[in-house]
Amino acid sequence: KLLVPESRDKKSSRILEIAFTVISPENPAPDPVIILPGGPGQAPLRAAGSERGPVAKLRGYIPKNRTLVVFDPRGTGYSGPIMCPNLSDTWSTIAAMDLTIDEQRQVRLGLDLACRDQLLREGVDLNAYNSITVAQDVNDLMTALGYKEFNLLGGSYGVPMSAMIINLFPKKVRSATLLSGTHINLKDIVRYDVPYFYNNLKRIFELCAEDPQCSKKYPTLEDDFYEVYERLKDQPLTFTVDSTKFRVPKFTLNSQDYIRTIYWQQTKE
Repeated sequence: KLLVPESRDKKSSRILEIAFTVISPENPAPDPVIILPGGPGQAPLRAAGSERGPVAKLRGYIPKNRTLVVFDPRGTGYSGPIMCPNLSDTWSTIAAMDLTIDEQRQVRLGLDLACRDQLLREGVDLNAYNSITVAQDVNDLMTALGYKEFNLLGGSYGVPMSAMIINLFPKKVRSATLLSGTHINLKDIVRYDVPYFYNNLKRIFELCAEDPQCSKKYPTLEDDFYEVYERLKDQPLTFTVDSTKFRVPKFTLNSQDYIRTIYWQQTKE
């Protein structure tokens, strides 16, 4: 683990541990590839060796002669400090309930504020957890490992994170490969994501109508899509789920859950 200060502008800052691993081939090139996790909040180390983990999905973009550096950003996974570890489970439970988007937002906001208050009581400096500090952690890590140059690889939140690293340490970044990223300006995500999602849906309907096999199997795909949405608005569907994933025995799928599911599926393609 790498030791870094929580706040680099405070002399009495406490020390954090940044967990990482280095996967190196025989006769590696001098400049490694470092994976920038998405989220924000993803911690890839736990599933680094899994065939379905985030590292495995990126393998095809990594030259075989490159050393791979994987790390958990501060406050996530194996890197300290532990921050409200049960919050994500609670969010899964909320998602399983028949709530509107506004109702879910209010419940989650209350939980987020309670988490914030808990962290403040524990002495956590919340201003020290952002793209700038993570970029500085990356630089410290690569310097400690003895690399003068490195390559960036990431998607989703890894895109604005890479932009921050490039801005702060331009002479050390040899290349950056960015996949399915969020907008570099995080404030513009909502402004662009909604029209992108609508345009993607429209294009899918058009492509299916133009394809003989698809149009034969789904002759009224667009109408069916909106019909299901309207039906779930009036009659949400409740079914049994794996309680180890949702922490509850049943999940209620309403129209908002339906749209959210389609949205996340199209962002993965």
